[in-house]
Amino acid sequence: MDIKKIKENLQEAEVIYLDSVDSTNRYAKENFSGSEGAVISDEQTKGRGRLSHRWESKAGKDLTFTIVKEISMDIRDAFIMNFYTSLIICRVLKKFGDTQLKWPNDILIGGKKVSGILTETESKNGNIRFYIGIGINVNSTYFADEINDKATSLKKVTGSDIDIENLLTDILKDFFNGIEMVYDVKKVLTEWKKDFNMINKEVSFRVNDAQEAHHARVLDVMNDGSILLEMLNGEKLKFYSGEISFIY
Repeated sequence: MDIKKIKENLQEAEVIYLDSVDSTNRYAKENFSGSEGAVISDEQTKGRGRLSHRWESKAGKDLTFTIVKEISMDIRDAFIMNFYTSLIICRVLKKFGDTQLKWPNDILIGGKKVSGILTETESKNGNIRFYIGIGINVNSTYFADEINDKATSLKKVTGSDIDIENLLTDILKDFFNGIEMVYDVKKVLTEWKKDFNMINKEVSFRVNDAQEAHHARVLDVMNDGSILLEMLNGEKLKFYSGEISFIY
């Protein structure tokens, strides 16, 4: 990866590049000293997704990186960073296909997952420091049997190899250039819902990875980031990130 090319486009942001690491989030939390930037690795051996799911990636073919951003904001609004990040990625990936957002933090193309996000936080200097782990299936063409019908890559969608450096540069530039948007929670959610096509649709989900599947209709994504579902018996329930996972 041409890391010099990426650094030239980020100006003051700190960029750390690694050939291989177990987790870019873990490395960033232990080694990143600046207030904003990114930890990028060609290979991530123990990438994690939501609810302790493993994130699979291929060395040199896919993007695995962590954005670090320290910011002063109300802890009650910290959830919006997840929505903002997935919105940025969704917009950048639109040039490759019909992207859609899946609550709370996945990006789909053609109904299949192409990118996922895992956001972690800590208190730092009176601010909130965000560690936003991002995985994007870029040039991989093979997926394990258990996820083959659920996952895709930009190469599978377009039929062509994608320039990883240009893609990563576009995402990082757009993320940092538009970061003030996170202070307008309603605006982020309004824009996010433009690419969220699940409202009024029937969905299947599991609570806390329990084996039993439940069915409901999606009513809305609320201003606190929760999703509002109408159960088959008419009961309306709100769920938050980390409580449920959709089956698709």
